Amino acid sequence: MFIAKRARPDILLAVSFLTTRVKEPDEDDWNKLVRILSYLKCTPDCCLHLNCTDLTKLTWFVDGSFASHGDMRGQSGAVLVTGDCAVIFKPNKQKVNTRSSTETELIAVDDLLATIQWAKSFMEEQGYNIDTEIKEENKSTLLLMRNGRLSSGKRTKHLDLEIKVLSNVLILHLSR
Repeated sequence: MFIAKRARPDILLAVSFLTTRVKEPDEDDWNKLVRILSYLKCTPDCCLHLNCTDLTKLTWFVDGSFASHGDMRGQSGAVLVTGDCAVIFKPNKQKVNTRSSTETELIAVDDLLATIQWAKSFMEEQGYNIDTEIKEENKSTLLLMRNGRLSSGKRTKHLDLEIKVLSNVLILHLSR
């Protein structure tokens, strides 16, 4: 985990998933570990280079994987890119069970919202005028975040609180 966080963020999502499977690994988990090790063996020169050319825009790439754990919880992942440099990587297991991939993606953004606001405030305190953008590929999630419940039906009634928080707080650019 130390290597994934400090030097090889390209394997961070896979390693963070495997760390949740330490107590009860199966053959599929072993195959995933072998695949990671093979990848590392084939890419010894691939290392983390920090180079930032533009500090005026923070772009967050957020993704969620529906029911990827044995207890049916989702996996979230996010990367903050500024200029041409990825500076923050946040993979985590979601703390709630979700009913759909749309809900998983919505929870992923909701869980990350405090970090997004912190990063924006931190950069503004350093004297930068910051524009923040969230990249999300799930069209239904984008519609819910932009329009609130207006773009949904009865199946998202249980998500009212998250939708209200996201649609009221997010004055950020959302894009696919």
